[in-house]
Amino acid sequence: MSTRIHPSRTAVGALLAALAAVLIATGCGRKPAPEAGMNEVGQASVSVDVVEARLGRLAEIVEATGTIEAIREVNIGSAATDRIVYIAGDEGDPISAGQVVIRLDTSDLDASINQAQAGVEAARIRLAQAEQGHELVGISTDTGIETARSQLASARERLSQVETAYELTVRQVDDGVAAAETQLAQARAGLEASRSGLSQTQDTTEANIQSAQAAVRAAEDAYADLARGARSQQREQAQEQVRLAELQVENTRRDLQRMMGLRDAGAVSQQTVDNARLAYDSSVSQLQIAQQALSLTNEGATPEQLRISQAQIDQARQALRSAEAARAQVEQQRQAVRTAEENVTAAEIGVRDAQNRRLTVDTSARDVAAAKEAVAQAEALYDQAVASSGPTIGVDEKEIEAARAALRSAQASVGIYQAQRGKRTIVSPVSGIISKRYVDEGEIAPMGGSPLLTIVTADSLQFAATVSELDVDRVMVGSEVTVTVDGLPNAEITGRVAQVLPAGEVSSRNFTIKIAIPAGQGVKPGMFARGEVVVGAAQDAVIIPKDTLIEEAGQMMAYIVEGNAAKRQTVTLGIEGVAVVEVLEGVNPGDKVVIRGQKGLTDGASVTIDNTVEYDLPTNGLNDAEPEPEKATGDS
Repeated sequence: MSTRIHPSRTAVGALLAALAAVLIATGCGRKPAPEAGMNEVGQASVSVDVVEARLGRLAEIVEATGTIEAIREVNIGSAATDRIVYIAGDEGDPISAGQVVIRLDTSDLDASINQAQAGVEAARIRLAQAEQGHELVGISTDTGIETARSQLASARERLSQVETAYELTVRQVDDGVAAAETQLAQARAGLEASRSGLSQTQDTTEANIQSAQAAVRAAEDAYADLARGARSQQREQAQEQVRLAELQVENTRRDLQRMMGLRDAGAVSQQTVDNARLAYDSSVSQLQIAQQALSLTNEGATPEQLRISQAQIDQARQALRSAEAARAQVEQQRQAVRTAEENVTAAEIGVRDAQNRRLTVDTSARDVAAAKEAVAQAEALYDQAVASSGPTIGVDEKEIEAARAALRSAQASVGIYQAQRGKRTIVSPVSGIISKRYVDEGEIAPMGGSPLLTIVTADSLQFAATVSELDVDRVMVGSEVTVTVDGLPNAEITGRVAQVLPAGEVSSRNFTIKIAIPAGQGVKPGMFARGEVVVGAAQDAVIIPKDTLIEEAGQMMAYIVEGNAAKRQTVTLGIEGVAVVEVLEGVNPGDKVVIRGQKGLTDGASVTIDNTVEYDLPTNGLNDAEPEPEKATGDS
């Protein structure tokens, strides 16, 4: 005989067989279940399905979630503040080491360099005149007057430029401070909203899980009551459950309406409304279960009602799994809070940087004062040259030294302006990819700690993942990790644990681990990923499906068929997979273990094997391969 076992049908059949066995054992006079037969001595024989205990490899995993990161990233900043005229590329573009990535406007510095170089030439002429006048008598001072006039014109032009630059700097700094303060206020508002959303999501998720757990218990209790038969006290309890479920429906309905109103007012997110709707749907399902349980309690159980009750158990369990899956949304909200906190920190730094740029106003003011002083000195020199017009009778050593000092000063000014110009060309120290671009052409480059570009190296990546405090002690450096990326559903990457951070987060009790992964396959920094860390493995393990196990008085049991009798066996378990488990003691390879009908058996009960179910063992070393019931061969 061949069959494929459906999980829900298997559970229903097992309960029906159990009910039949109990009725026969207590002599209630009911006819045996249709699948029950008689053995050779006339005793009732229970039909069961079995699986064969097999040897295989089983691994235990710890699940982790987190974000793909670049192992190395470089923030490109500016040592000067001016208008940006060139940026090498956009986010995602490649950059080579030594490549020019940003240029700032140098037009004002170019003019200053030209003026300073003219001052150098004038100083050279003055020095030459002084040295020549030391030897000659009667040298005309016309050249000196022209030189003084040229220096005066240059000083006045420089004053005009620095005054214009000062006014521009004041406006830019004031605008930058105002913009930074606005950004900080927005970041703080976003952080408050993220924290509020996290709190609401956590509360709603845990409430939904508790409600779903209560629904599962209620459905299981209802099924047990059906199989056992109703008593007056149970009828009263069923009525009370209906009343409580109706009250829960009303409460969750009001909460849903309140959340919808808050969403319309912009106070909560759509996710919060969805969580409230999930809680309402769960309470409605729980009410239906309670009403069905009351009806069944009053009328007594029929096979169809037992089947329906089992289906309600499956539905409640599915609702519980859905509610538990919402915990991933809590982690996403928690990540959003961390991002918002980082945004606030960055905005606070931006405000400080903007305020620190007021130093450039002071520097520009000093430049204006120095330019005014230079104009005054040039005017004095010009007046002196005019007053001294006519033949000179000689130049002493002091005048020559003064001319030399003026030349050195003019040359130093050229060097200063050229150094400032060099700061306006920024090159990348590394090869990589532009991951973030904070500015655009035409904007004013901030000076200080604020980055203009962030470049990440493209040769290696890491997966920064969080694990529970209950699992972190089992994660070892070097452990193999299978990484999947939500944005790349077909990619499966093998990495290894490179670091386990020693301190966890106080709020979540989670710990961060760093997993080294190879670059490529489309994986990029910032992607959300999931990992399965291998923390234990067993070779040649005795493996059976979890559905064969029964828990009694805190111990795990299984029924092994020997001949035509069921033997109850206490088992000791090892590594657990999703649907299979390692048995350390109690089951040997090749033993036929009951997978359907075991809940109604007793030790030594007579059984007839209906089917031998085949199932797959994990093949990739991880326990994510769920046994798939295959076609079975009849074996009696």
